[in-house]
Amino acid sequence: MVFSSVIASTPHVCLPKIARPALRRTIRCSAASVSPGFELKTYWTSLIREIDQKLDEAIPVKYPQQIYESMRYSVLAKGAKRAPPVMCVAACEIFGGNRLAAFPTACALEMVWESFNRAALNHRDFENMIVLLCFSSRKVHAASLIHDDLPCMDDDPSRRGKPSNHTVFGEDMAILAGDALFPLGFQHIVSHTPTDLVPQSRLLRVIAEIARAVGSTGMAAGQFLDLEGRPNAVDLVQEKKFGEMGQCSAVCGGLLAGASDDEIEHLRKYGRAVGILYEVVDDIREAKQQSGEEDGGKSKGKSYVSVYGVEKAMEVAEDLRSQAKKELDRLEKYGDKVMPLYSFVDYAADRYFGFEELV
Repeated sequence: MVFSSVIASTPHVCLPKIARPALRRTIRCSAASVSPGFELKTYWTSLIREIDQKLDEAIPVKYPQQIYESMRYSVLAKGAKRAPPVMCVAACEIFGGNRLAAFPTACALEMVWESFNRAALNHRDFENMIVLLCFSSRKVHAASLIHDDLPCMDDDPSRRGKPSNHTVFGEDMAILAGDALFPLGFQHIVSHTPTDLVPQSRLLRVIAEIARAVGSTGMAAGQFLDLEGRPNAVDLVQEKKFGEMGQCSAVCGGLLAGASDDEIEHLRKYGRAVGILYEVVDDIREAKQQSGEEDGGKSKGKSYVSVYGVEKAMEVAEDLRSQAKKELDRLEKYGDKVMPLYSFVDYAADRYFGFEELV
C-alpha cells in the first residue's frame, strides 16, 4: 500500500531489538541528571497554573454555546498534566526564549492533543476511517483526546476519572468540538504570539511542524495502525501516536526561540523518545496493577506489554531513557537551562510525584 510505504519511510526512534538476553527488572533514576537546585514538581506546578489560566482565556463561551462548553469540558479538565505545553515552554527557555512567546503555541498544542483523543470513534466501518482521517490534525492535544475516546476509535467512556466528552455531550457534539479545536489552535498561535518576540518566519515553521505531526504520516497514521491492531506494528503505533506529540512539543519550543537546525534535531529525537517512554511506562504500570485481574490490560497490538511482556517493555523503557538523555547531552553548553527536560525523562520513567497533588 502507498500509505504503508509513506509511514515506513519516515525517520523514527531506533527502538531496541526484541531478542536480548539481559533484562533490567527496575527502571532507575540517573543521578547524573539530577540537580539539587531544580525541583520539577515546583516548576511543573507553576507552569500548569499559568497554562490553565491562558487556556481559560483562549476558549470563552459564546455562540454556539454547546460546542464551546464541550471544548472547555475537555481542555480545562482538572488533573491534566499539560505535558505538551510544559515541554514546549521548557524547550523555548533553553535557548533564551521568552515564556510569553511560547504560551500561545503551548496552549495550541494542548487544544490539539485533547481534540484527537476525545473523538474515540466502530472502527470496522469505512465511514469511520474517513472520519479519522478528516479529524486527524490535533488546539492540538485536546482535539486529539476527544477524537481518540470516541466509540469508533478507542471507545473510552472516561478520561482522568471523568466521563469522556462524547459520554457527556454526545458523539456528534464531541466530533464538532474536536474539529473546532484544531483551527482554533492555529488561530491562537497567529493572533496571540507577540510579533516583537517571534518573527513571522518562525511562526510559519511552528505551524508547519504541528500540521506535520498530526497529519496522515504522523498521529493519524498511528491511530490508523492502532485500529488495524496488528501486533508487529506496535513500534510504529507507539512512535506515531505518542512520539510525534513529544517531538512536536519540544521542536516547537526550540523553533520559537530560534534554535539552530542541529539543536532542533536533538530536540526532535529527545521529544520522540520521551513521548514513547511515557506511554511504555504507563503500559507497564497498568499491567502490574492488573496482573491479578482476568482480561486486564490494553487490547492486543496496542502496547509493548501486550505484545512482548512486562520485562521486555521495561528494557525498551530503559533504552528510551538513555536515548533521550543522550540527545540532551549535546545541549550541555546551555547548562542548567536544560534541567527541566532532563527531569522530564526521569519523571516519565519513575513517576515520583502524582498530578492529583498539583491541582
